[in-house]
Amino acid sequence: MKLIYIWDNVFENFEIWRFLTPFLFVGKFDFNTLMALYMLQSFSQRYETEPYNTGAGGGTADYVFAIMFGMGMTLLSYPVMLMIGLGAPPIFARTLMFFVLYVWSKRHPTAPASIWGIQMKAIHLPFAYLILSVLMGGMYADLLHGIAVGHLFYFLVDVVPIVYNKDLLHTPMFLIDYFGVGAYVAPATPAGRSGGMGNNTWQAPGRVNPPSDSAATTTRGHSWGSGGQRLGDN
Repeated sequence: MKLIYIWDNVFENFEIWRFLTPFLFVGKFDFNTLMALYMLQSFSQRYETEPYNTGAGGGTADYVFAIMFGMGMTLLSYPVMLMIGLGAPPIFARTLMFFVLYVWSKRHPTAPASIWGIQMKAIHLPFAYLILSVLMGGMYADLLHGIAVGHLFYFLVDVVPIVYNKDLLHTPMFLIDYFGVGAYVAPATPAGRSGGMGNNTWQAPGRVNPPSDSAATTTRGHSWGSGGQRLGDN
């Protein structure tokens, strides 16, 4: 109860941590919690490698901005979910997970994916998980919430610029200055070594490439930052 999103507690008691903590609690320690954490990490990693370019060249700064957008819109739209009768517990970890999953599936719609060994395209994966949750008698309102917020992000960042010729979402400069510019480049694995944890070694961290084309500095009307790092490098 100290973690969940309760607006009255935020407004009356100034418990501002409730803007963040609902995204940090998945549930009691069991198999479902482990699976949710695995999915959140896995799809976040996939999306971070090539997110929508909202001003940082499709790099980590754009990924972090997408997460911030997803969290903010989840908090704002939660009362709407209650009003239309799709109330879910005020805990948003699974909502954020499906936000990332949906945005990744729209960014890479033809990427190969699977669920329980069934092969499909990435664009179908969020709905496959949703149907599976319904068939197994699990909650689905929070999953629908994540898909709805994800679709809003996709619409604003991919559809609006093409159809209406307007860029509405821009990665803030403080994120670009901190994380750098350009797509994330994974480190090369030395010959004969698989990397990772299998042989008790870790791959060196990857890097963020600045755009090689000088014209890229004017993309979407931004001034590019300098330096930067990928999440988890420190």
